[in-house]
Amino acid sequence: MVKVRVLVMLTFCGLVAAGLASSTGVLRAQANQLQFVVGATDEKGEPVTDLKPEEVIMSENGKPGKTVSLEPFHIPVKLTIGVDNSPDSREALSHYRNGLKAMVEGLPPEIEVTLITTAPQPRMVVRPTTNREQIL
Repeated sequence: MVKVRVLVMLTFCGLVAAGLASSTGVLRAQANQLQFVVGATDEKGEPVTDLKPEEVIMSENGKPGKTVSLEPFHIPVKLTIGVDNSPDSREALSHYRNGLKAMVEGLPPEIEVTLITTAPQPRMVVRPTTNREQIL
């Protein structure tokens, strides 16, 4: 048995979808079709990468639907960390440093991180990067 977790759901119908498709060249749908992104895992929580259209069962308002196609889709994860470094947060900064350091060290290496501080005005301290030394 495969558990399917819906991550993002996009609904496109009629002329709205046609306008999006023609302006971006990426999104395509026809009337009465849904396009969505799912993450599928097995009983052990491992990703399922060989899912077939006939294995996906869906319905809308109790009526069965048909899965037309499945395509692999990579959703890149990017993390922006905003740190309140205002004078009111001075006493908490060491806690921020320790917690954020542990979080960054625990991130998968492919995740891009941006670091922004808020005081005296928002400032990008670390531009988007996967370089953990630079982030730390």
